[in-house]
Amino acid sequence: MVTRYAEMKPFKRCDYCTMQTKECMGIHTNLLIAALVFLITMSIVLQNTIVTAVLGVIAIIIAISISLKVNTETDKMVNTSHRLRESLEQVNKMHQSLGEAHKDALAASEAKNTFLANISHELRTPLNAIIGYSELLLEDVEENNHQIYEKDLNRIKDSGFHLLEIVNGLLDLAKIESGKMLLSIETFSIHDLMTEIINLIQPDLNNKNNKLVLEYSDNINQLVTDKIRLKQILINVISNACKFTDNGSITITISKNELRYISVSIIDTGIGIKEEQLSHIFEPFHQADDSTTRIYGGTGLGLTISHRLCQILNGSIKVQSEEGRGTCFTIKFPETLNLTDVIENKEISNRAPNQMFEKPVIIQGRLKT
Repeated sequence: MVTRYAEMKPFKRCDYCTMQTKECMGIHTNLLIAALVFLITMSIVLQNTIVTAVLGVIAIIIAISISLKVNTETDKMVNTSHRLRESLEQVNKMHQSLGEAHKDALAASEAKNTFLANISHELRTPLNAIIGYSELLLEDVEENNHQIYEKDLNRIKDSGFHLLEIVNGLLDLAKIESGKMLLSIETFSIHDLMTEIINLIQPDLNNKNNKLVLEYSDNINQLVTDKIRLKQILINVISNACKFTDNGSITITISKNELRYISVSIIDTGIGIKEEQLSHIFEPFHQADDSTTRIYGGTGLGLTISHRLCQILNGSIKVQSEEGRGTCFTIKFPETLNLTDVIENKEISNRAPNQMFEKPVIIQGRLKT
């Protein structure tokens, strides 16, 4: 909204009322002249003094009436003109204020992104150290048969990984909002990607006693896009399905349409999402409700990042859900990412759309507007 007002041009002074006043006066002047000509002609034709006098009086009355009418209309036009000019001045002032507010908002957003990026880097170093040392201590515990400390050390390591996940989420969000997200375009197999993802989420499936069903279409093989970012999107959504489903099933269906867009549907039989929460599900730091946050944890950044990354990959993500029955997330993205939709770069954009990338191509992931 701020951007829309910021792009408006200031209003110029309006001459509408002045033109209308002149037009009004011109019409009434013409009528007066016509009436006088008619009366003079009649007096000459009739050659009667009384008639001439009567016609003269009538002409005077008509002239006075027309003059009063013109004055009244002119006053109305002048007052309207003043009101319009005052309104236009107020609009111009509002326009200037909105422009200044827009600049301030951009500056604040840039400062926020810079702060998040800096603080994230500062936090990641000690967190990685905590995780590393906890893993070393766990190895020592196993070698020296000190199992009494193993449980506490695992808690330290798990907490460190959880904090690192939050920090990485904040850093990714800051990069996306500032347009500094880097894409690595490469050719890879969708089957290999799904195998990697399933291996990563298998512990979550086992912990919640969930069954995973994976279905492919026969016409899908190689993808040309950012493997890391696509993997991040899928892991975020599938991990959410695991988190909110107990003793149920998660079905992943992968298909391709005639436009060569890949569709990945992730359907779970979990707790579902309330209808009033669906419209806010992709907002930053949004959770379904406080009780869900207390029970299942999370920061509310995973789906936000997935939504933004889908846009950068020229795709989309949608959700359907029914409380108590489960949720279906549908992720769509092109089989081959058209680089001209991401950046304007002749060297990269001149590649054929279906050209395979032997090595990853690093580009800056900002959508063209």
